[in-house]
Amino acid sequence: MLELIAHSPLQGLVLPQSDEVRIGPLSGLRIHVLRLSSQAARPATPPGPGRSDGPWCNIGPLEWLHIDAAAPDDPRTVETTDALVGLSLEGGGVAALLAAGCTVDLDHFDVGAVTRTRLGEISVVLHRTDRQSWRIFAAAPLSCYLVDWLAHHV
Repeated sequence: MLELIAHSPLQGLVLPQSDEVRIGPLSGLRIHVLRLSSQAARPATPPGPGRSDGPWCNIGPLEWLHIDAAAPDDPRTVETTDALVGLSLEGGGVAALLAAGCTVDLDHFDVGAVTRTRLGEISVVLHRTDRQSWRIFAAAPLSCYLVDWLAHHV
């Protein structure tokens, strides 16, 4: 178990671990959101629906997350780092863990895919970064529930 003690919504929480699943905080990253009113105003190199390209993740028809250590070069973005909690999940058992709580067909969820879904009873953004690596983002006030849900299902 990994105990978090930094200034974070995860402060004092213990992240569950197992032989098949390693869970850790996403630290050192800044999260910005870009919401637009028309397709004409899209970022210079945006990924398509449900895809990621570098730090940009498309999470809606006209909505992107920018997840990186540096701020994006787009003044239309709003920093939401403090509003969201990010977790990294790695290992061969992660897909089964996630399948226990969401309706996404993870067998067809390719590397680079991004979606909004529900995990347990909360809304999350799910991002597959590698064959056995995932990132989950949830609203910061729901971090206790998210960690409890993961601990119950690991």
